[in-house]
Amino acid sequence: MSLTAIIVITIIGTSLFVAFWPVILDWSRDSLLPWLRANYPQVAELATKALSRMDDVISAVRKSIAEAWQNFRSVLLKLAIYIEKNTEGKWVRRVVSTVRKALDNGQTKLMEITSTKEVDWSELPSEIRERYMKNGQRTCMVDVSKEREAELAI
Repeated sequence: MSLTAIIVITIIGTSLFVAFWPVILDWSRDSLLPWLRANYPQVAELATKALSRMDDVISAVRKSIAEAWQNFRSVLLKLAIYIEKNTEGKWVRRVVSTVRKALDNGQTKLMEITSTKEVDWSELPSEIRERYMKNGQRTCMVDVSKEREAELAI
């Protein structure tokens, strides 16, 4: 496995862990810690302290991510992904970003940046494939900026 793959897997794993931390913490409090107290009381105290310290760090990371996203959102006004089956029967993913660009004279200008790529059926998100199989839906739009804000509870 290449170093790049290891780094990508580590980043994705860490991101998922941080994103799902509140769920992990609730499960630990409701299930893991009571089970440890009942079966391994000597370990329960260590686990409680470890979870508390992890919570301090992960909460700080989550706050930093939210702050970074807010700063980024001052430049990125909208990010949307459009997926559609074109007239040739090929699937196309179009990513459209609306950004605020700072000009040399101190003013700002709105710009729309679009990138388009043909994608294989297997590369489509499962919900898109399912919608197409169920009712022939050939287009879909995902407002990534709005979804990220909901994830970060902004």
